[in-house]
Amino acid sequence: MSRSENAIAAVIGLLSIPVMLLNFGGAIIGGIWLTILGNWGLLVLGLSSIFISSFGISFALMPGLLLFSAPGVFAMEKGRYVIGLLAALLGNLWTDAVMTVWCVGCFVVALGYYSDGSVWPYLLWAYGMATGPWTYMAAREGQDAVGSTLAAFGACMGVIGIMGVILFASHPSIIDITIAFCIPISVVLILQVGMAIALVKSKDTFLSPA
Repeated sequence: MSRSENAIAAVIGLLSIPVMLLNFGGAIIGGIWLTILGNWGLLVLGLSSIFISSFGISFALMPGLLLFSAPGVFAMEKGRYVIGLLAALLGNLWTDAVMTVWCVGCFVVALGYYSDGSVWPYLLWAYGMATGPWTYMAAREGQDAVGSTLAAFGACMGVIGIMGVILFASHPSIIDITIAFCIPISVVLILQVGMAIALVKSKDTFLSPA
């Protein structure tokens, strides 16, 4: 790998530490904490979302797949790389829009149950609700699905951004937490575009005459 690729891998590896910790125990700790508090409404809502979120999100992602991603792959195969890249970009933007609505919505709903005391159990439970579908879909597609893995990582980092704003900002609005979420996924989008461009350049190099 190049130096830039090694640097990106090192940064992602470092940032993965809090993501792995939250993915492993965040929702469990939050769920136990909410059980002790007796907040059964949010618990039931979160558990219910496990069964409906993957289907609902997959359905919401379908227009982006049919309108942009699939035509983009077809264009790439035909050698129309510019059209393919634009279609892939639009497909990723559609995914990011669905991701933003879901993740921000989970925190808005979870914090609607909060009245007083520590906000941590609500944040941890909302983290699990928000990121669970994306990490599940990435795991289901396997390690070779780099795009899905990056998208799930971006969702986790975006949700951590939301948690940071809620913890340290004074009375953050929905716009504030949306911006906090969109910054990390925008970085991931740039990485995805860069990877797509690098793939196109490698194909051009391979196909060009010696």
